[in-house]
Amino acid sequence: MPQTASDFSIIIPSRNRPILLQAAVASVIAQTHPSREIIIVNDGSDPEYQTAYQELIENVGETIQLIHLPRTPNGHGPSYAINRGVEQACGRYVGFLDDDDYWIDTGHLARIAQTLHNASMPVDACFSCQTAFRDGQPVPAALWLNALATHLQPREPIDPGGAYAVTVSDLLHCPTFAHLNTLIVRRELYQQIGSMDETIRYECEWDLYLRVIDAGQTLRYFPQVIARHNVPDQTQRNNASTRVSDLQKILFRINVMDKALLFSNNPQIQRAARRNKTVALKQLAERLAQQGQYRQSLYYATEALIGGLNWKWPFYCIYLGLRALTVHG
Repeated sequence: MPQTASDFSIIIPSRNRPILLQAAVASVIAQTHPSREIIIVNDGSDPEYQTAYQELIENVGETIQLIHLPRTPNGHGPSYAINRGVEQACGRYVGFLDDDDYWIDTGHLARIAQTLHNASMPVDACFSCQTAFRDGQPVPAALWLNALATHLQPREPIDPGGAYAVTVSDLLHCPTFAHLNTLIVRRELYQQIGSMDETIRYECEWDLYLRVIDAGQTLRYFPQVIARHNVPDQTQRNNASTRVSDLQKILFRINVMDKALLFSNNPQIQRAARRNKTVALKQLAERLAQQGQYRQSLYYATEALIGGLNWKWPFYCIYLGLRALTVHG
């Protein structure tokens, strides 16, 4: 590990994808801000990929830490891999990058470093934007925190780098969360809140995001688009989001929202978690009904009633109850 602290430690978990990883690594090396380190966590890749990982490290022309985790059938998961990387980090701030994505703004870290330097008190977390591409085509929707730029337009940035001072209320104006590619968080805060939850294999970043903004005191938002996210091919099983079923994904989301309801100190986060859990329960009920599992569907649909869905939902519950009586499910 380097003997002197860097401003940023960038953690890139990877499994069986050394070729895709090259673009991610190159995009960090291309950053104009020099005070940063790169830590790649090889999450137990299959034996045929090990040499390629080592060659990538040897050929980049820059010192990179490569951590090899023991091989397991499905990997340890991104949360576990990221936590092992942060444990070896020396940067005051940690950032993250998926191995199949990359940063497209070479001034990303320099801009954040300027904001951190100018701040009158330690900044806990910085958020930026990214674009999503599916099959090489841009996804038009305003995903993650991208829509926040429009919400903040009446205000003025607080520094020349374009950063906005934002509150939890501002951030919750967007319906989801900051993607890991766009998050920079103070390493001490990351450790204080318990790091990534290693039991969550889908939307672990939503869980981290809610805990960061719950505990963080000074938050900054940059409207610049700094990363490209490549939406995984759902027919492949080489990505954390494609190795779990649709039902498992919904259950993970419910777990994330239950954690926020139980442990968040901010009432706004609790209310947002309650809404998101209700939506997830509704999705679970509908998915089970599509599969003909009406009794199970009725159970989750009834639970969703507590969250206060629209007036049609009670009638849907009655329909499920009738189907459960007449159809074995």
